[in-house]
Amino acid sequence: MIRFTTVRDLYRQLYKPQRLPGRSPRTDESHVGTLNQLTKCFKCDLPINELDDEHVAEFVEWLLDKGFSPATVNKHLRNLRALAKFAVRKKQLDEPFDIADLPVDEDDPECWSIDEVSRILGATLLVDGFYGTLPQSLFWECLVLLLLDCGPRIGIFMATRLADVDLDKRLLRIRPKGQRGGVNVRQKQRRGQTLPFSQQTADRLRVLMAFDPNREMLFPWEFDRNSHCLQTLRRHYTKKILRVAGLATDGDCKFHKLRRTTGTYVTLAMGIEAAQRLLGHSSKRVTAQSYIDPSKTHPDVAPPTPACDAIPRPQYAVDRQMVLFS
Repeated sequence: MIRFTTVRDLYRQLYKPQRLPGRSPRTDESHVGTLNQLTKCFKCDLPINELDDEHVAEFVEWLLDKGFSPATVNKHLRNLRALAKFAVRKKQLDEPFDIADLPVDEDDPECWSIDEVSRILGATLLVDGFYGTLPQSLFWECLVLLLLDCGPRIGIFMATRLADVDLDKRLLRIRPKGQRGGVNVRQKQRRGQTLPFSQQTADRLRVLMAFDPNREMLFPWEFDRNSHCLQTLRRHYTKKILRVAGLATDGDCKFHKLRRTTGTYVTLAMGIEAAQRLLGHSSKRVTAQSYIDPSKTHPDVAPPTPACDAIPRPQYAVDRQMVLFS
């Protein structure tokens, strides 16, 4: 039996080849990030036989001293816990460490109000310039409308192709996996979805899709090639849209807040099960705890079909853009 010297060697040579085939590349990135922090803490790659209570507790204290949040510390603990249990099964370690996760204070999820979404969409109309052949104002307007109607995760959503949009039936196809700028991405639940969108969104998409109709991607994006985190896309959204709309720009206000907005309004109109299905969650508990804003009151709306019709329509002036692009 081969004996591995360090935790990093075990990960590279055994854990990753055996446990991560077919998993998202971000899983590998997360584990490597944990190993890198572990090396910084101990100023060397930690030997496997030192993956014990004493050293892991020291690592936790070091992370907290460096300013990492309890949630981030727990992420590193989960990665190390998986490696330790794997090492025990492979007889590389006598027993796994016994360090519990840190308590984490959790706020109620917050979504945008429809008035705030209207301000976001109004700000999209003020964006000048082009992304390649597409007007930036139409790019952002349609992106926000589709995120609001369908609630997809931004990573897989940006891999949507023009052929995945059916304007006549008002359907968006989210594939279980795809490629975006040289990066392989996949649905978290590993299943594709076909999601309805509103007539309001269809009307604006029709204008957007008339630009360069032979392009492959619905929203071509060349600034974050070979990157999973879409930092430039988020930066543009913050600077060009949220700030102009006069809204908060902290970490909780990025694209996922639109996803929570979708989940909240679909729940209010159609029930938690409808929101769970739309968002692709494995359980109603995930939807309820992380995606439903309890501060929103129940609107007097009869349950509609399809789900996108549960979302009140934002009102914003499109006259300026229609003159330019219709």
